[in-house]
Amino acid sequence: MLKYVLIIFFTLTLYSQDLENKIVDIGQDLQVEVLKDDVYRIIHNFPFGCNSLLVKVDSAEFILVDTPFTNEATERLHNWMRDKFGEFKLKVINGHFHGDCLGGNDYFNSIGVPTYGSSLTKQLVEERGEESHSGTLQMLNRNEDKRYYNIMKDNVDAPPSNLFQLEDGLTFTYPNEEVEIYFPGHAHAPDNIVVYFKNKNVLFGGCMIKPLDNRSKGYVGAANFETWAGSVQNVMDRFGNAEIVMPGHGRWGDNSLLKHTYDIFK
Repeated sequence: MLKYVLIIFFTLTLYSQDLENKIVDIGQDLQVEVLKDDVYRIIHNFPFGCNSLLVKVDSAEFILVDTPFTNEATERLHNWMRDKFGEFKLKVINGHFHGDCLGGNDYFNSIGVPTYGSSLTKQLVEERGEESHSGTLQMLNRNEDKRYYNIMKDNVDAPPSNLFQLEDGLTFTYPNEEVEIYFPGHAHAPDNIVVYFKNKNVLFGGCMIKPLDNRSKGYVGAANFETWAGSVQNVMDRFGNAEIVMPGHGRWGDNSLLKHTYDIFK
Protein backbone atom coordinates (compact mmCIF):
# COMPACT_ATOMS: atom_id res chain seq x y z
CA MET A 1 0.00 0.00 0.00
CA LEU A 2 2.81 2.38 0.94
CA LYS A 3 4.44 1.72 -2.46
CA TYR A 4 1.32 2.85 -4.32
CA VAL A 5 0.96 5.94 -2.13
CA LEU A 6 4.57 6.90 -2.90
CA ILE A 7 4.03 6.34 -6.65
CA ILE A 8 0.96 8.59 -6.59
CA PHE A 9 2.81 11.22 -4.54
CA PHE A 10 5.79 11.38 -6.90
CA THR A 11 3.52 11.36 -9.96
CA LEU A 12 1.55 14.32 -8.60
CA THR A 13 4.78 16.11 -7.66
CA LEU A 14 6.21 15.72 -11.16
CA TYR A 15 2.89 16.81 -12.69
CA SER A 16 2.86 19.91 -10.47
CA GLN A 17 6.44 20.74 -11.44
CA ASP A 18 5.55 20.30 -15.11
CA LEU A 19 2.72 22.80 -14.77
CA GLU A 20 4.98 25.26 -12.97
CA ASN A 21 7.62 24.91 -15.68
CA LYS A 22 5.16 25.91 -18.39
CA ILE A 23 5.66 29.60 -17.54
CA VAL A 24 9.19 30.93 -17.88
CA ASP A 25 10.46 34.40 -16.98
CA ILE A 26 12.73 35.91 -19.62
CA GLY A 27 13.58 39.10 -17.82
CA GLN A 28 11.60 41.84 -16.16
CA ASP A 29 7.91 41.98 -17.17
CA LEU A 30 8.26 39.30 -19.87
CA GLN A 31 7.13 35.68 -19.67
CA VAL A 32 6.62 32.70 -21.96
CA GLU A 33 3.84 30.18 -21.36
CA VAL A 34 3.75 26.85 -23.20
CA LEU A 35 0.18 26.17 -24.36
CA LYS A 36 0.81 22.99 -26.38
CA ASP A 37 3.59 21.61 -28.56
CA ASP A 38 5.11 24.46 -30.60
CA VAL A 39 2.56 27.01 -29.34
CA TYR A 40 3.61 29.73 -26.88
CA ARG A 41 1.88 32.64 -25.21
CA ILE A 42 4.17 35.64 -24.73
CA ILE A 43 3.06 37.85 -21.83
CA HIS A 44 4.42 41.37 -21.57
CA ASN A 45 3.29 42.79 -18.24
CA PHE A 46 3.97 46.35 -19.28
CA PRO A 47 1.75 47.36 -17.63
CA PHE A 48 -1.44 46.03 -19.19
CA GLY A 49 -0.65 42.31 -19.52
CA CYS A 50 -0.39 42.22 -23.33
CA ASN A 51 -0.42 38.85 -25.12
CA SER A 52 1.51 37.77 -28.17
CA LEU A 53 1.28 34.34 -29.80
CA LEU A 54 4.36 32.48 -31.01
CA VAL A 55 3.82 29.36 -33.14
CA LYS A 56 6.31 27.05 -34.81
CA VAL A 57 4.93 26.50 -38.32
CA ASP A 58 7.77 24.57 -39.95
CA SER A 59 10.96 22.79 -38.94
CA ALA A 60 12.83 26.05 -38.42
CA GLU A 61 10.22 28.78 -38.93
CA PHE A 62 7.98 30.66 -36.51
CA ILE A 63 5.18 33.18 -36.71
CA LEU A 64 4.76 35.80 -33.98
CA VAL A 65 1.36 37.47 -33.80
CA ASP A 66 1.74 40.90 -32.16
CA THR A 67 5.02 42.08 -30.72
CA PRO A 68 5.61 42.91 -27.07
CA PHE A 69 4.82 46.52 -26.16
CA THR A 70 8.39 47.83 -26.52
CA ASN A 71 11.39 47.34 -28.77
CA GLU A 72 13.55 46.47 -25.76
CA ALA A 73 11.27 43.60 -24.70
CA THR A 74 10.94 42.47 -28.32
CA GLU A 75 14.70 42.22 -28.68
CA ARG A 76 14.83 40.24 -25.43
CA LEU A 77 12.20 37.83 -26.76
CA HIS A 78 14.15 37.41 -30.00
CA ASN A 79 17.35 36.67 -28.08
CA TRP A 80 15.52 34.07 -25.98
CA MET A 81 14.27 32.42 -29.16
CA ARG A 82 17.81 32.23 -30.55
CA ASP A 83 19.07 30.69 -27.31
CA LYS A 84 16.25 28.13 -27.22
CA PHE A 85 15.75 27.27 -30.90
CA GLY A 86 19.05 28.10 -32.59
CA GLU A 87 18.80 29.28 -36.20
CA PHE A 88 15.26 29.99 -37.36
CA LYS A 89 13.15 32.11 -39.67
CA LEU A 90 10.48 34.44 -38.32
CA LYS A 91 7.47 36.30 -39.63
CA VAL A 92 5.63 38.87 -37.51
CA ILE A 93 1.94 39.77 -37.89
CA ASN A 94 0.51 43.00 -36.48
CA GLY A 95 -3.07 42.68 -35.23
CA HIS A 96 -3.92 46.39 -35.53
CA PHE A 97 -2.29 49.80 -35.29
CA HIS A 98 -1.93 50.17 -31.49
CA GLY A 99 1.41 49.90 -29.72
CA ASP A 100 0.53 46.67 -27.93
CA CYS A 101 0.50 45.01 -31.39
CA LEU A 102 3.48 46.65 -33.07
CA GLY A 103 5.54 48.36 -30.38
CA GLY A 104 8.48 46.10 -31.32
CA ASN A 105 8.29 46.60 -35.09
CA ASP A 106 11.15 49.08 -35.13
CA TYR A 107 13.49 46.42 -33.75
CA PHE A 108 12.33 43.72 -36.17
CA ASN A 109 12.40 46.08 -39.17
CA SER A 110 15.95 47.10 -38.29
CA ILE A 111 17.25 43.51 -38.42
CA GLY A 112 15.30 42.46 -41.52
CA VAL A 113 12.59 40.34 -39.90
CA PRO A 114 9.44 40.82 -42.04
CA THR A 115 6.51 42.43 -40.24
CA TYR A 116 3.10 41.97 -41.86
CA GLY A 117 0.08 44.22 -41.50
CA SER A 118 -2.71 45.65 -43.58
CA SER A 119 -2.30 48.79 -45.64
CA LEU A 120 -4.87 50.38 -43.32
CA THR A 121 -2.70 49.52 -40.31
CA LYS A 122 0.22 51.32 -41.90
CA GLN A 123 -2.00 54.32 -42.72
CA LEU A 124 -3.37 54.48 -39.16
CA VAL A 125 0.12 54.26 -37.63
CA GLU A 126 1.19 57.19 -39.78
CA GLU A 127 -1.95 59.23 -39.15
CA ARG A 128 -2.83 58.33 -35.55
CA GLY A 129 0.22 56.59 -34.12
CA GLU A 130 1.52 59.68 -32.34
CA GLU A 131 -1.90 60.31 -30.81
CA SER A 132 -2.13 56.67 -29.66
CA HIS A 133 1.38 56.79 -28.18
CA SER A 134 0.59 60.05 -26.34
CA GLY A 135 -2.56 58.45 -24.93
CA THR A 136 -0.53 55.57 -23.56
CA LEU A 137 1.94 57.96 -21.94
CA GLN A 138 -0.92 59.87 -20.37
CA MET A 139 -2.25 56.67 -18.80
CA LEU A 140 1.24 55.90 -17.47
CA ASN A 141 1.91 59.38 -16.09
CA ARG A 142 1.45 58.34 -12.46
CA ASN A 143 4.04 57.83 -9.75
CA GLU A 144 3.38 54.08 -9.56
CA ASP A 145 3.89 53.75 -13.33
CA LYS A 146 6.91 56.02 -13.67
CA ARG A 147 9.23 53.14 -14.65
CA TYR A 148 6.91 52.19 -17.50
CA TYR A 149 6.54 55.81 -18.54
CA ASN A 150 10.30 56.36 -18.74
CA ILE A 151 10.75 53.32 -20.98
CA MET A 152 7.69 53.96 -23.12
CA LYS A 153 8.36 57.64 -23.82
CA ASP A 154 11.34 56.78 -26.04
CA ASN A 155 9.78 53.77 -27.76
CA VAL A 156 9.20 54.04 -31.51
CA ASP A 157 6.04 52.51 -33.00
CA ALA A 158 6.86 51.64 -36.61
CA PRO A 159 4.40 50.47 -39.27
CA PRO A 160 4.65 46.96 -40.77
CA SER A 161 7.12 46.44 -43.60
CA ASN A 162 4.97 44.03 -45.66
CA LEU A 163 1.41 45.04 -46.54
CA PHE A 164 -1.79 43.28 -47.61
CA GLN A 165 -5.26 44.59 -48.33
CA LEU A 166 -7.38 44.35 -45.20
CA GLU A 167 -10.48 42.87 -46.84
CA ASP A 168 -8.41 40.31 -48.75
CA GLY A 169 -6.51 39.03 -45.73
CA LEU A 170 -3.48 36.81 -46.23
CA THR A 171 -2.66 33.11 -46.02
CA PHE A 172 0.69 31.45 -45.34
CA THR A 173 0.91 27.80 -46.35
CA TYR A 174 3.45 25.30 -44.99
CA PRO A 175 3.72 21.51 -45.41
CA ASN A 176 1.99 20.90 -42.08
CA GLU A 177 0.29 24.21 -41.31
CA GLU A 178 -1.94 26.84 -42.86
CA VAL A 179 -2.12 30.30 -41.31
CA GLU A 180 -5.03 32.56 -42.18
CA ILE A 181 -5.18 36.29 -41.48
CA TYR A 182 -8.83 37.38 -41.52
CA PHE A 183 -10.57 40.73 -41.13
CA PRO A 184 -13.97 40.10 -39.49
CA GLY A 185 -15.05 43.75 -39.37
CA HIS A 186 -14.51 46.80 -37.19
CA ALA A 187 -14.60 46.03 -33.46
CA HIS A 188 -11.79 47.20 -31.14
CA ALA A 189 -10.17 49.03 -34.07
CA PRO A 190 -11.02 49.59 -37.74
CA ASP A 191 -8.12 47.37 -38.82
CA ASN A 192 -8.34 44.56 -36.23
CA ILE A 193 -7.60 41.15 -37.71
CA VAL A 194 -7.59 37.63 -36.25
CA VAL A 195 -5.07 34.89 -37.08
CA TYR A 196 -5.97 31.20 -37.27
CA PHE A 197 -3.50 28.30 -37.26
CA LYS A 198 -5.58 25.62 -38.93
CA ASN A 199 -3.70 22.40 -38.12
CA LYS A 200 -3.06 23.41 -34.51
CA ASN A 201 -6.62 24.76 -34.23
CA VAL A 202 -5.40 27.90 -32.44
CA LEU A 203 -6.98 31.32 -32.91
CA PHE A 204 -5.41 34.64 -31.97
CA GLY A 205 -8.39 36.94 -31.47
CA GLY A 206 -6.45 39.98 -30.29
CA CYS A 207 -8.01 42.91 -28.50
CA MET A 208 -11.47 42.39 -30.01
CA ILE A 209 -11.83 39.21 -27.88
CA LYS A 210 -12.23 39.40 -24.09
CA PRO A 211 -11.08 36.86 -21.47
CA LEU A 212 -13.79 35.11 -19.46
CA ASP A 213 -12.98 36.97 -16.25
CA ASN A 214 -13.37 40.41 -17.86
CA ARG A 215 -16.47 42.16 -19.17
CA SER A 216 -14.73 45.52 -19.60
CA LYS A 217 -14.75 47.01 -23.06
CA GLY A 218 -11.11 48.03 -22.55
CA TYR A 219 -9.56 50.89 -24.51
CA VAL A 220 -12.30 52.13 -26.84
CA GLY A 221 -10.64 55.09 -28.55
CA ALA A 222 -10.87 53.46 -31.98
CA ALA A 223 -13.77 51.07 -31.32
CA ASN A 224 -17.13 50.65 -33.04
CA PHE A 225 -19.78 49.33 -30.64
CA GLU A 226 -22.41 49.06 -33.37
CA THR A 227 -20.41 46.53 -35.38
CA TRP A 228 -18.39 44.77 -32.64
CA ALA A 229 -20.86 41.93 -31.96
CA GLY A 230 -21.36 41.31 -35.66
CA SER A 231 -17.61 41.13 -36.18
CA VAL A 232 -17.31 38.57 -33.38
CA GLN A 233 -20.15 36.60 -34.98
CA ASN A 234 -18.13 36.51 -38.20
CA VAL A 235 -15.21 35.04 -36.24
CA MET A 236 -17.49 32.43 -34.64
CA ASP A 237 -18.93 31.48 -38.03
CA ARG A 238 -15.46 30.97 -39.50
CA PHE A 239 -13.33 29.71 -36.58
CA GLY A 240 -15.92 28.77 -33.95
CA ASN A 241 -14.39 25.32 -33.38
CA ALA A 242 -11.00 26.67 -32.30
CA GLU A 243 -9.50 24.67 -29.45
CA ILE A 244 -7.44 27.56 -28.07
CA VAL A 245 -8.48 31.21 -28.30
CA MET A 246 -6.01 33.94 -27.34
CA PRO A 247 -7.29 37.43 -26.42
CA GLY A 248 -5.06 40.48 -26.68
CA HIS A 249 -5.06 40.84 -22.89
CA GLY A 250 -5.74 38.42 -20.07
CA ARG A 251 -6.15 34.68 -19.80
CA TRP A 252 -6.51 32.48 -22.87
CA GLY A 253 -9.22 29.84 -23.09
CA ASP A 254 -11.34 27.84 -25.50
CA ASN A 255 -13.96 29.01 -27.99
CA SER A 256 -16.27 30.07 -25.15
CA LEU A 257 -14.32 33.38 -25.20
CA LEU A 258 -16.01 34.15 -28.51
CA LYS A 259 -19.54 33.77 -27.16
CA HIS A 260 -18.53 35.64 -24.00
CA THR A 261 -17.31 38.58 -26.08
CA TYR A 262 -20.38 38.49 -28.30
CA ASP A 263 -22.63 38.68 -25.22
CA ILE A 264 -20.77 41.78 -23.96
CA PHE A 265 -21.35 43.75 -27.14
CA LYS A 266 -24.61 42.40 -28.55
